[in-house]
Amino acid sequence: MQHKSLAPSQKLGTGLADIHLIGQITGAVGLGHHPLYCTWQLVYDSHLWAVTNGLTVGRTHASSPELPEDGGLSGVVWDTPLDLALTTSSIQHWPSIIFKLFQRDVWLGRDVFVGYSLCTLPSSAGCHHLSCPVWSAVEARRSLMQDLVSWFTGLNPQLVNESFITDLEQRYEQGQHLHTQNLSNTTSAATH
Repeated sequence: MQHKSLAPSQKLGTGLADIHLIGQITGAVGLGHHPLYCTWQLVYDSHLWAVTNGLTVGRTHASSPELPEDGGLSGVVWDTPLDLALTTSSIQHWPSIIFKLFQRDVWLGRDVFVGYSLCTLPSSAGCHHLSCPVWSAVEARRSLMQDLVSWFTGLNPQLVNESFITDLEQRYEQGQHLHTQNLSNTTSAATH
C-alpha cells in the first residue's frame, strides 16, 4: 500500500473548525499467536471535510505477539504514529478510521485476512485511549463443507463492498443479511 501526503483538497469555504489528531495505533490483543499487521484508512465525507495535512491511508509493520508473564491475553505492539489535520464546514458525518487486520502465515508464506474494526475519531479535545472491537463477516448459509475448506485454507470471508461498514443507510437496509462474529476488543488508538 502506498503512502502519500495529500495537499489540501477542495475548498470548503470558511471552515467551521480545524481538527488536529496526533496519536498512534498502539496494537492488538487476543488474536492468536501469528504475526499481525493492519491497514487503516480515514473515512470522511469529502463534501463537508477536507484533509489539510497527513496521510489518509497507511499500514503498520508486522509484529509477533508478546506472551504475557501473568498468563493473560497475548498482544502485538505496533505504535504506528498518526498525524492528521482536517478542516470542516459542518460537524456532521464525523470522521472514522477503518482498520483491516491481517495475519502473516509464515508456513505458507501468505497474508490472511482476520477482521475489520471501526473507530470514530474523538470529538472532544484532550488525551483519549480508544479500544475498537474487531469483527469478521460470517456467511449466513454456510455448509459444513465450506467450514472445512475455510478451516484447512485459513481463509475468512471479506466484504465485497467495504463502504457498508460506514454507510448507516446501507447498513440499516442490508443489516439483517450480514452476520458477524466478535474476534476481540483489540485495536487500540491513543490520541492526543
